[in-house]
Amino acid sequence: MKEKRTVRCGALNYGKAAAALALCTLLALALQQLGAHTENCLMIYLLGTIIIILETGGYLFGMGFAAVCMLVFNFLFTDPRLSFKVSDPNLLLTMGIFLVVSLLTAVLVTRLQQQERLARDLARRTQALFEISSGYLNLSGVDNIVYYGLRSLYSARGDRCVAYVASPSAGLSKPYYIAAQFDDPADLEGEALPGWCLVNATPCGAGTAFYGESHWLYLPIRSSGRVLGVLGVFCGGGQAGDEQMLFVRTVLSQMGLALERELGSGEKAKNSDVSSAGAPA
Repeated sequence: MKEKRTVRCGALNYGKAAAALALCTLLALALQQLGAHTENCLMIYLLGTIIIILETGGYLFGMGFAAVCMLVFNFLFTDPRLSFKVSDPNLLLTMGIFLVVSLLTAVLVTRLQQQERLARDLARRTQALFEISSGYLNLSGVDNIVYYGLRSLYSARGDRCVAYVASPSAGLSKPYYIAAQFDDPADLEGEALPGWCLVNATPCGAGTAFYGESHWLYLPIRSSGRVLGVLGVFCGGGQAGDEQMLFVRTVLSQMGLALERELGSGEKAKNSDVSSAGAPA
């Protein structure tokens, strides 16, 4: 599906380029008939190049279009006509400046579009984190807290995760995961690496110095210096990127705070029951 979309997008860009080239040529021919200088006709192609760079957002695509425009201009508008020879050295300088301006425009537009994409991604992540943090405020129950975190990570970034909560016996609880996210249950590993992560309070698995051959990255769920559990992120043989890790760790801290609050309230309730039972009648 993604390959079809890429092919369709590429065909659309080529169609835009062909239409822009034809339109620029017609406008340049019209200007020439009106007595415009040859250099002014080249400016029409420069305008078309800038538009194509803005539309396609491709650096190499824009430079290729500029090169084709220069060849068409040389073939139709410079003496001798209908050839790629240039009799006037000044036109060679003009065409060189045309290519340099096209190059600079392509570089600037590409950087601006990258910054725009980064800004949109940052705004989307910030909004997602705000919604996730707000959702944790009214949650109660360990299961609800853990499953909410797993669903949030998957819906925001598509991260497939598994979580373990530290049990009172210093072991791990049952694995928490959403079965619909895993077509093959064999993708889930055993508890050896999560247990090591819990005991050592250290990340392990994919992209780390410990058990780096694993397809999973395991991170301790911390809060107030305590390790309350382990979160595993499925990396599929690769490594988690910096942006992904920043997002996951932020959600992980929210999950840790919610778990600490829930486990702390449970311990207070138990202590209260014990005190009531031991009080004299």
